[in-house]
Amino acid sequence: TDADPCSGHAITLADELLTVGANVATVKFVTDTLGKCPPSANLQWKRLAANKDLARWEEALADADALVKDAPTDNDFWWWRGDDEGKSQRPFAALADFRQSFANSEDSGGSRFPAARIAWLVTPVA
Repeated sequence: TDADPCSGHAITLADELLTVGANVATVKFVTDTLGKCPPSANLQWKRLAANKDLARWEEALADADALVKDAPTDNDFWWWRGDDEGKSQRPFAALADFRQSFANSEDSGGSRFPAARIAWLVTPVA
């Protein structure tokens, strides 16, 4: 039912909060929901996205770590974590994650995201 905090309704609400840019509310809602419900990759990546928008890199990294551990063959989770590592001033960890994202990509289409992040990571700031 919609009253069940662990229903699909929770994912829909988190998505709506993200859509309107209510990042702090998204983080709070997802954290509260995950405290009452089984782990949910879908909710975790919504909290990760909100924390990225808030430039809370350590918090985003925590969710990215959990997503990678839960689905280690998903190339997206690896470049998401690499992105957070790079923004946390951990370039070597970021490069390792981008490399793993390449390894997990089924085709060149999936490689474009980590490739763009590597270019960003190694480009000197003027």
